[in-house]
Amino acid sequence: MKIVLVEDENKTRNGILHIIENLTDHEVIGTAENGAEGYEMVKELRPDLVISDIRMPVMDGLEMLAKLHQEKVKFNAILLTGYSDFEYARKALQLQVVDYLLKPLDVEEFLNTLNKIQTRISDTKITQVSTEQLLANYMEGTGEDQESVHRLLNEILHVNEKTEVSLFLLAPRRLFEDRLKEFVSCLKELMESLCIENSYVMPVPGEKKILVVIAGTERNRTLKQRFQMRVLPELDDIGPCSCVYCSMHGIENISGTVREMMKNLSYGFSLPVHTIIDDAVIKSIRYEPLEYPEHLENSLIREMRNGNRKKVADYGEQFIRQVAGSRAAPETIREYALRFIANVLHAVQDMKEWGNPEENAQYFMERVLSGESREEIKYQLEKFVHALGADSGEEVLTENGMIMNVISYIRGHYKEDITLSEAARICRVTPEYLSKIFYKEMGINFSPFLQNFRISIAKRMLLTGKHKVYEVAEAVGFHDQKYFIKVFKKICGVTPSEYRKESKYAD
Repeated sequence: MKIVLVEDENKTRNGILHIIENLTDHEVIGTAENGAEGYEMVKELRPDLVISDIRMPVMDGLEMLAKLHQEKVKFNAILLTGYSDFEYARKALQLQVVDYLLKPLDVEEFLNTLNKIQTRISDTKITQVSTEQLLANYMEGTGEDQESVHRLLNEILHVNEKTEVSLFLLAPRRLFEDRLKEFVSCLKELMESLCIENSYVMPVPGEKKILVVIAGTERNRTLKQRFQMRVLPELDDIGPCSCVYCSMHGIENISGTVREMMKNLSYGFSLPVHTIIDDAVIKSIRYEPLEYPEHLENSLIREMRNGNRKKVADYGEQFIRQVAGSRAAPETIREYALRFIANVLHAVQDMKEWGNPEENAQYFMERVLSGESREEIKYQLEKFVHALGADSGEEVLTENGMIMNVISYIRGHYKEDITLSEAARICRVTPEYLSKIFYKEMGINFSPFLQNFRISIAKRMLLTGKHKVYEVAEAVGFHDQKYFIKVFKKICGVTPSEYRKESKYAD
């Protein structure tokens, strides 16, 4: 706590300095001998606390405090007074004075008063931040006011050590980690629309994950089911994510609980989409041992040498079924997929009639390594086997090339009424097939991808300050301004006007 001391008596001033410097961790950042000096010093240094005598030459303590109060200078104050000034000092209660002490000072009483003021200052600073930020600060455990934060959070959340608190930890797939703000905004809207009270949505400090904290859930036994059926499917419009659930009592151990939940995210590899991972689900998972199907790899390579494309495809499908379709542990499935790709590519280096799948080795390897589900690994292996069987000169990454064409089309025509059917016609495939491939390649459906692309253009236009909101809406393909604002807020968390103001303020 930073303190300015205003006292005209040298003995008293030095005595107070000695107490503060030797018995506390507080810092006296300035001393003054009268109210006029004190007034200028407080205005310049902006201390947390002003300790001032009442009777001083030039300007007394009350006049100094009143002048500072009129100029809306924020501070706490202790007024020093003698018995004869007791009634006079009571007026100071209207001038931001937290307390007043009688001279000569009682050391223990003075120290207790300082501690009381320090607590009030800490609580005031704490209440000026959001509940989500308080939770983040508490989880990081780096603040000096952990006890105060814990006490205040208990009051805000209406919890104690016996209150059940439900936690949902959401992890967007890697491709969508940069869209945390969109996920947070959407989750807040969903919590409100589902009337889930006492819920708070926040990014996990230092992680690209999101935490939903819901306090007082003892009687809400359908909460997890509602989250699974109503919340997770809605988030698919932004991108897929894994979800871990846990309940605890009180919030004291929330940091440790979240760390354990993050470890459990890996179990989502083998689970169906929208499954909420909890202790019961984890206990039900049984990984089975799996031997590497070397005979299938050898058979596939042999048929490649024989030039039999049909059998190559057959053996490839069998391998995928046995590995990616197995109940083996995630690390085993990844390891076997990488081993298969590496061994086959090595064996066919000199077989020009099989094209050049080795040119895409890095692509396949990276996709397998980053695959967050068994379905993703299966898809990459299917593409690899397809690449092996492709005719010479045919583009190996057919699906990837198709999606690049779609994205290029969106870039050139986002102002128009683009539809999935129109994009499919250009690619010469059915809308159903394009929708499936687009999601597998991009991890997001066609329509939300188009919306996100349009909003990204809109954000750049808004920052120029040259266009009105309705002009931006029309320029990026929205014919209804209200709908544009709704979509913009869903994705960015603020309206277009608010976004422009916040960005201008940030600059």
